[in-house]
Amino acid sequence: MEITFAAVLVETEQAVSTGITSFLKNWGQIAAWTGAAVFFGYKIVSGYFIVDLSLKMECDRRKVPDRDEDYLAVLITTKKGERGAIELLDARVTVFDHLTGHKIHDAKRFKGIRRLSYHPGTDGYKEVKPEDISADHPLLNLAPGDEMQFSEMFVVGHQQVVTVEAAVLGRKKFRLPDKIAEWRATKVSLPIDPKASP
Repeated sequence: MEITFAAVLVETEQAVSTGITSFLKNWGQIAAWTGAAVFFGYKIVSGYFIVDLSLKMECDRRKVPDRDEDYLAVLITTKKGERGAIELLDARVTVFDHLTGHKIHDAKRFKGIRRLSYHPGTDGYKEVKPEDISADHPLLNLAPGDEMQFSEMFVVGHQQVVTVEAAVLGRKKFRLPDKIAEWRATKVSLPIDPKASP
């Protein structure tokens, strides 16, 4: 069998071409995996996987008739960001004397933080039972973009400067149960200005 120089040259070129293609393919895959690792590493470092929820608090103070005390209503608004859903585990508010730092009232759980139960209505549709908390699924969920409000009320001294602190606990849905996030809001409530219009 006669092997010509041209045939050897063609086989050599094919082998070199296959080797270069294989080399480029392997390095291309390495570059792609490295790029993906850098991308996700950046996302982790920049906080992309941290639960995103905003917490806003408002306080409203009104004089208690015929007493040297004020009603202090506290309202919080939670708004879920764009990354995933969360379960609300708890939301509480505490009131402190601003000047001494002593706790005036024990922490109270905000009203409405638990999912309500329901039952079949007389018209065949489900009806909410406002007096019963759901035994099977008591935790509320916030999907991306959802917003909820919760409130509570205290009685404080009429001339007392108080600090109101709210804390919310939650966790991402479909993640390990020990990955719990906390959000806080603090506000100072000053005595009612007697010159202010009622």
